[in-house]
Amino acid sequence: MVHVQRRRLQTRAPIPERSFLDAIKPPSALVRAGFLSADEVWIALAAVYGFRSSPRWRSNYRTDMMKTAITQQAVKESYVAVYVDEYLVAGPRNVCDDVHNWFSSTWQTTEIQHATAESPLRILGMQMKVVTKDEGQFDGYSVDQEGCIKETFHHHNIGEKQMSTIVAPKESMSLDPITIPEAYDEKDAKKTQSSTSE
Repeated sequence: MVHVQRRRLQTRAPIPERSFLDAIKPPSALVRAGFLSADEVWIALAAVYGFRSSPRWRSNYRTDMMKTAITQQAVKESYVAVYVDEYLVAGPRNVCDDVHNWFSSTWQTTEIQHATAESPLRILGMQMKVVTKDEGQFDGYSVDQEGCIKETFHHHNIGEKQMSTIVAPKESMSLDPITIPEAYDEKDAKKTQSSTSE
């Protein structure tokens, strides 16, 4: 069985050599409160949220660190996806645990989340959960946006029974895995995109 887990990273990427140092004025509320002087300036020694170069610095630093740590076993037997400060690992449980142990020993991370049938994990606006057969045996994973859609409905005060102004057959709006075709091709993708005006 493939195991999927997700964590959020809290990396502090150093500023690369030969880069311009960024100066930061302290928050005016701290100056008004008398904690700092108005002419004080701070020099950033690490990538700071809001600096134009920080995302690139964090990404390069994280990638360089990962290149030194990912084992051949992990490369052959798992898939590691990283987006900004989240990572997703799919593979055998022992490889996932090894990758997780390296991440958590290198950077501060949040609590680990595992994809299960009862508790989907969320990443990039999608949720992944385990799909089981009628007998309860593992059958694979489901990836959908049901949680994101429900959050959007809740945010806009749209009730579960409220009528939609979007014209769509009920069958095509199902999240039941039985209604999803076994395979897609480019023709199907184009047809879907044109029907949703994308």
